Amino acid sequence: MSPDLDDQCLLMYQEARRLSAEFGHFEIICTLHVVIVLLTSIRAENLDVLAPDVEWLKAVVSSKYPPWPTDIVVLSPAGKTPKVLRLQERALEMARSLNQNVHVEHFWTAILELESEWVASFLSELRIVP
Repeated sequence: MSPDLDDQCLLMYQEARRLSAEFGHFEIICTLHVVIVLLTSIRAENLDVLAPDVEWLKAVVSSKYPPWPTDIVVLSPAGKTPKVLRLQERALEMARSLNQNVHVEHFWTAILELESEWVASFLSELRIVP
């Protein structure tokens, strides 16, 4: 991990990797896992939605994003999808421009900036609307 990531970001990735394994996604972190962590446990201060019930959220997500087939080979740099790597790079850019380490708020801002349509759709599906 980059030394530019603060402890909360490192915990966010650790929890996202655990969720990925729990959902049967080969411990590869995608935007879905990061958003769930930000919604439920490592909340960004600029996240203006109420935290959903964790077990309910996991049940909904499990039904909409089933486990990946076990007979496929998945290659992913650093255990993250290309979208997550782009989010991380954008969060790093924002933090550097402010002369700060990367905080979860930078990640949430990057997600809203780069994945706004997906986030709006996902939150709407979950009936979690700001």
